[in-house]
Amino acid sequence: MFSRITGSLKRIGFNNSEQSHNKTSEKQRHVESDEESSPSCKKSNCRPERHAYSRPYFLRLSSEEEMLSRDFRERPVIVSNEPSLIPLGAGYAECINGGKSEMNEDEAAVGAFHLPTHPNGLVDAVRNIDMIDVQYFGIFDGHAGAGAALMAADQLINHLQEKLVAIQDDLFLRLPRESTASCFDDSKSKYININIDILVTGALESAFCDFDEHIAREKNMFNITGGCAAIVVLVMMDRVYVAHAGDCRAVAYIGNDNVIMAREFTPMTDSERIQAVANLKPDLTYSFFSDNYFLKPLSKKDLGTQVYCRLPHRRGWYYKEVTEEDLSKPSLVAGQGKFARLMGTIGVTRGFGDHNLVMPGTSLQVKPFLTPVPEVRVLPLSDRQVQENDILVVGCDGLWDLLTNEEIGASVKASLEQTSREKLLGQDRFNTMHPT
Repeated sequence: MFSRITGSLKRIGFNNSEQSHNKTSEKQRHVESDEESSPSCKKSNCRPERHAYSRPYFLRLSSEEEMLSRDFRERPVIVSNEPSLIPLGAGYAECINGGKSEMNEDEAAVGAFHLPTHPNGLVDAVRNIDMIDVQYFGIFDGHAGAGAALMAADQLINHLQEKLVAIQDDLFLRLPRESTASCFDDSKSKYININIDILVTGALESAFCDFDEHIAREKNMFNITGGCAAIVVLVMMDRVYVAHAGDCRAVAYIGNDNVIMAREFTPMTDSERIQAVANLKPDLTYSFFSDNYFLKPLSKKDLGTQVYCRLPHRRGWYYKEVTEEDLSKPSLVAGQGKFARLMGTIGVTRGFGDHNLVMPGTSLQVKPFLTPVPEVRVLPLSDRQVQENDILVVGCDGLWDLLTNEEIGASVKASLEQTSREKLLGQDRFNTMHPT
């Protein structure tokens, strides 16, 4: 099964780039509410760093190369010195932002493990494969420090492996019997419609949430700065799973089709969920913010006029007459596109960390409106004619801000074709020099 996947997905391209800005921070104005933000605590090193700063291990950078990678004036593109360390022949490249931070706050991780058929000595005649191979890829887009991203790159895979091990017997029971999109009715359970994709989705969601709680616990002992968006790819059982919590994106280019596997979560695109939280728990904002969402920022001249508005727990827009209360209470979400902000503070709404983030000048906690719960999408490979040059590109927001989906797909495929031609030319020269 996996020989075909390995042969078909020669490249899963990971691109990580940040758009150059001179602003203090495009994603977040970060304020810590606990003692670690105080100057005295910083001077005395109250808490040790959870992880020493480094670039992803699979890059195999020398100390000189790592220093070069921090030059935001040149912004060199860094690739792995040992590509064989990345599973499935995938490619990776990174580039530091345009000067928003001294070092690259983004991190990445890769890994591979397998789930054995009968770890407890169980034997079942319907189980006809020895193990499930799992290939793991992750990108963690850090902000306001690299602490959360470093910890995610090191620890998230452990949480995920634990969740998959817990359901491995259920996966094996369903594999031989399950046809495409079919569901398995376990005789020991009253629950139906629990198929492989739902089980793996649950494992990913649970792993993300457990890891975020892991950060919250360890912040009591360690200095874990900032937060990070997260996007994870699993290749297993003839499927590709993409779990996404943040403002990254993933696109699969299969034949002439561009399949969106993850789209950015921003205060605008995630506003329905944020409104619902504020409406159900108004004490979280001390009634300072409104849970209404107006299509445009309001000013005094809008008083008494009709403006498009969306109420909590609704999807549609309607005309609402602007009142004094609407003007006195700002919306939780304000701004448009890349400039949209949650509580005027942060430009992302999902991810890890940010447990001590407060709205500047207040004690209002932002974290209750942030969530680590990912959106999970599945790409079955068994019903597609996957070819050698079909790819999946996963990247942070900076990449997709600069290029369209079509431009990125065309660029990566052109690079792969060039590499293939160079390999063929090299083989032809070898055959000429060493005829059989």
